[in-house]
Amino acid sequence: VEAEAREAAELDLLRGAGVDLMLVPLPEGPVFLNEETPGGRRQTCIRPGVPLPVPLLPESWQRASAWSMVPVAGEVSDDWAAAIPAEAMVSVAWQGFLRRLVAGELVSRKPPQPSPLLWRADIVGDSHHDLDPATTLESLFPLLRPGAHLLITQGWEGGLLIALGEDGPAETLRYRAAETDGEVDPTGAGDTFLAALLSTAVHHGIGGHQHRRFDLRVAAAAGSLVVEAPG
Repeated sequence: VEAEAREAAELDLLRGAGVDLMLVPLPEGPVFLNEETPGGRRQTCIRPGVPLPVPLLPESWQRASAWSMVPVAGEVSDDWAAAIPAEAMVSVAWQGFLRRLVAGELVSRKPPQPSPLLWRADIVGDSHHDLDPATTLESLFPLLRPGAHLLITQGWEGGLLIALGEDGPAETLRYRAAETDGEVDPTGAGDTFLAALLSTAVHHGIGGHQHRRFDLRVAAAAGSLVVEAPG
């Protein structure tokens, strides 16, 4: 966090909820301006931020059974892959790596690229909005390891959970979105869905990483609730 963000009231909300925080001082953090238009979201980069170094983490964190890596501006480097214990389950929110950021300009899409962190992940989540329409699902499969799951969220249309085998998809599940009481702000819905999905896997144990251990209904409900208020 930069100096201004260190005083954010949202951090107190997290502390009040029982979250342990480690604040890593940065000279600049990423800042976006989101505008929802009839043609979709218009996102402008105010500041792109700087990479997040890998700090010395508390020993108790090293024992965590699951890690969720959620960059917003590509600030999480591949060095983080080595910091995660080998036995931990890992989810990665892909959209933070798919943004081309230049201060003062509209955010544009970057093509998906291979990375050690992506290959380490057990679950990789992304919104179809963050991928170029010309990008095919088949082009994404080689970037993830066999045994991983690819989650593609499609807003009110639901989405896909794809279990990958040695030669591509081993199984594909299509899920329906949970109904909302009215969408106010879609910001964070995909990240909330992915976090809830990971939590259901942790709840059911970390033995075999099969999709039956994921509860898509819980994740869909969490995603629907978060859009009912400002993100």
